[in-house]
Amino acid sequence: MNSMQALCVPSIINIFEEDIHKLLFMPSSHSEASLKNQSDKVKHGSPKIKIIAPCKVGNGVLKLDANQKDFFENKFQKITKPICYFVPASGSGSRMFDFLQAELSLGNSEFALKTKEFVARLKEFSFYKALDIDQKNRINQFSSTLELINFILGQQDGGLGMEYFPKGLVPFHSYGGDEKSAFYEHLIQGAALSSNKANFHFTIQLSHKRSFENALERFVKENESEVNVCFSFQDTQTDSFVFDENYAPKTKNGRYMQRPSGHGALLGNLNTIQDQFVLVKNIDNVQHHYKSKNNLRIWRVLCGVLAEVKAELKELYINPNEERLSLLSKKFQLFSKEEIAEKFTCFHSSKLPKIKSLVSFSLPLTSMFKSAFITILGLPNAGKSTFLNAVLGEDLVITNPKAQTTRHRIKGILNHEEYQLVFSDTPGIIKESAY
Repeated sequence: MNSMQALCVPSIINIFEEDIHKLLFMPSSHSEASLKNQSDKVKHGSPKIKIIAPCKVGNGVLKLDANQKDFFENKFQKITKPICYFVPASGSGSRMFDFLQAELSLGNSEFALKTKEFVARLKEFSFYKALDIDQKNRINQFSSTLELINFILGQQDGGLGMEYFPKGLVPFHSYGGDEKSAFYEHLIQGAALSSNKANFHFTIQLSHKRSFENALERFVKENESEVNVCFSFQDTQTDSFVFDENYAPKTKNGRYMQRPSGHGALLGNLNTIQDQFVLVKNIDNVQHHYKSKNNLRIWRVLCGVLAEVKAELKELYINPNEERLSLLSKKFQLFSKEEIAEKFTCFHSSKLPKIKSLVSFSLPLTSMFKSAFITILGLPNAGKSTFLNAVLGEDLVITNPKAQTTRHRIKGILNHEEYQLVFSDTPGIIKESAY
């Protein structure tokens, strides 16, 4: 298994003999090193892996009943930290209309059938409904399918340029007398997830940045609400090289031919997000807003599960206990027996470091529970005890105008979702003896 199972959402459907999801970060200034790494993979293939067992309910997959869903949805309502949506949106319309491109370049009969259906139902598509009168009139005047395809895909002679248009901004849904893009749908549904304001992180192409910013401005104006949106770009150093049949990299005009890699190349972008609750969604995997009620509930339940798992793991990290580890793992399907055994063989003495190692493997230490010890020092009657009571929100320490009311050190503990502060109130410091 892998550490994503700490979210109770297994990202793979099989249990492997060892962790195969290790990240390899290539130096951004060393394209030759990246080229050699990719060349070796093309020549020799990917490492062989051994599947131990399929993930299923009770073995890597968590199944919730109605009461459990209600419990975790209520748990979600208590989350005070912002939720962040991470949405890869760098694709262009060329992927959506690839069958039209194939019709142009190959004349493939299979794609021809798709093209005929596309042309026949053109007026049903949201992007067509969003066109102005002049654009629709031009489409109606075309005498051939080839002219229509060139107009839709290309930018010459006033073409729509869908081949180059951001996929996330193509009008996607039609309802309520209007057309909505996938970008719009993600924003409106994200805002409906919680009463707390959500953050949005879209990965896009640099050339599309202005288009997305314009779309964001329109959204804010139409909905009269501010949203926290940021954009990032896929690192070009992660681009894939193109190889010929002899495994030699292809070049053009003295430069290597490359193309953007898949979503795995965005792990670096994802790693920059500091929010504790991150929901990963693809740009075009989004339904109509009025059909999103059940989907939003699923997200709330998953976040509630994650909040519970994080709290349990933090407590286990602070107070390691083998029995509690076993119960927690069984409750949330966190670790396989093989995974626990692998981690436990790394140590030969106490089992406590083993448990901490396993917990930190699933929950990054940057998000682990933090603690601090604070000693309050000062002159008599300076307000040390009054300060401590105010911080704790309760009257733990006696306060009195008379000096030296506090004769011994008194501890006060402030507990929070992400930290614990241990205060020590002390007797006042007397500079000179009164005797």
